[in-house]
Amino acid sequence: YYLSVCLNPKMIYFAYYVSAVCFTVCFTICIGSQINITSQNQEIEDLKITIAERDGLISTLMSKVEALEVKTASKKTRGTNASSESQKSIPTDRRQAGNKKKPKKSNRSKQRKFHEDPKKRHPLQMLTCEVPADFNFTKEALYVHIRILWGMIEKQPLPPSPDKSLLKEFKQRFSNNDQIQDAANSNTGATLISEKEVQTLRDARAGRQKIGKHIVNLNEFYFLYIRSLLSKVGIRIWAPDLEEAPHSLYNEACRIIALMTFRQVACSGAYQYMRANLKYLNNINLLNCAYDHFVHYRMTEKFKKENKEAGKNLMDSAKGVTQRRRQRLCRKRYRFAVANNYPNRYLKVLSDVNAHSDDEFIPQYKAYAIKTLSYRSDSANIFFRNLDRKMHESDELAGALPPLRPRCRPRVPINSKFKKTPKRVPVDFYPPKWFNNLDHAQRFSIANTRQVAFIPTNDISMSKHLNPDENLRDKAFNEKFWHVVTEPYDLSHEIVESSEDDDDEDDSERNELSDGDIIDLDSSEEDESDDGNVENTEENQDSQVRWTPDVDEEMVDAFNQPQRNGPEDFFEEGFNPRVWQ
Repeated sequence: YYLSVCLNPKMIYFAYYVSAVCFTVCFTICIGSQINITSQNQEIEDLKITIAERDGLISTLMSKVEALEVKTASKKTRGTNASSESQKSIPTDRRQAGNKKKPKKSNRSKQRKFHEDPKKRHPLQMLTCEVPADFNFTKEALYVHIRILWGMIEKQPLPPSPDKSLLKEFKQRFSNNDQIQDAANSNTGATLISEKEVQTLRDARAGRQKIGKHIVNLNEFYFLYIRSLLSKVGIRIWAPDLEEAPHSLYNEACRIIALMTFRQVACSGAYQYMRANLKYLNNINLLNCAYDHFVHYRMTEKFKKENKEAGKNLMDSAKGVTQRRRQRLCRKRYRFAVANNYPNRYLKVLSDVNAHSDDEFIPQYKAYAIKTLSYRSDSANIFFRNLDRKMHESDELAGALPPLRPRCRPRVPINSKFKKTPKRVPVDFYPPKWFNNLDHAQRFSIANTRQVAFIPTNDISMSKHLNPDENLRDKAFNEKFWHVVTEPYDLSHEIVESSEDDDDEDDSERNELSDGDIIDLDSSEEDESDDGNVENTEENQDSQVRWTPDVDEEMVDAFNQPQRNGPEDFFEEGFNPRVWQ
């Protein structure tokens, strides 16, 4: 202002105006910034209040969740105590129970698989999910060690029981677990009995040997150490008492001996072939759980089963071995059929293990006698025999070795003990008389009455020459042979089903069936080559052969042959223990 006055007095008003404008702008800017700061402070205060309210709400919800967990836990405990009462309250009327809404079967299985914890059959049972994954090798080594102590080096279903007089003698010497522990850990060399009186591992041999499916390397020092420890506690034969409680005084002594000797022997490298993890040797809790699971759960269950029915364990063991042999035979036949492009109707039958026969070893003939399935028709039997013949011919062309388990047909059929039938296979797999004796519901669930698989027995099935009908697809084969094959079968349940569905479905095909015309009975299910029961392999065979229905000449006069003292008297003519008959 003063500068403008000095330079030009006429510009005094203009300079004054400019100064006023500048002052006004500066003042406005200051006031605006102050207002912004005030509004920001207010927003911060509001945000703090909101956060405080949210924290309070979260704490309230957490308290409610904790209260809910306490209630559910109390309900579970009350539910276990009142399990017998809840079972009595189950309605006996199925219709009354069926009124309740239940999820589908597939949904229940998924929920059980992903959401429910696995339930134990016994309090001492140890589940795989409860132990570390790398503990399995140590667990198996402990099981083998227990078998060695128990004298179960050779395979046997049931362990020996302790002598009652020895149990009485042991109870007179000890009154609590501390006395047993002190006697086992004693360094004075004092023993309650002489080592010569200890019978455990008396006949055991040192060196590397196979126990079950495992290989162990046992030294003579291990046997001496175990017998020395048994003599300290006065046990002549190591054998837990499965009739007493798991934590009885005598069973605790057996547990102490087993775990102490296992830790010592495992550290010395006796179970290195089993890849035992040595870091778990000091985890006594895991070792105790594994010991209880094997001795007081698995072996006790076998002991109780044997008391109820003598020989039950041996029968179950033999049945399991036979079933595994059937599974191997099923896989071998199915792979051969897939490699040789068999029609889908045959693959459907071969993929079910229950469609295959079992066998029994005959020691005097060193061969396996094939047993007869009561639910398998003559056409199916001829098919399986010819299939085995083709497999043998293919092996000869490929230069393969003969089978180590020769299977032969006996002159007098031996009935199989397996009664479970395959499901939804072609109807001609079953004998007509056997099928007609079933109820309507059983016929529908067991057989697929809209599909046939085998050429009639009285027709060209007994011919040795290749029949072109064998190469027909399921649909064409069904159209040609369905009426002939199903004539002796009672399919009245199919007629009842069609009459009930007249209002809902188109029954033109069923009406054509009554007129005697050819119909299309093929469905998408029969075109599948594998139903998931057996793995599908694409192995190439040297000779791509189809199944040919051969004549079984050995069966013509099988029972008219003169009696001989030898395998020919037991098996059919043409017996060869190194060839599949």
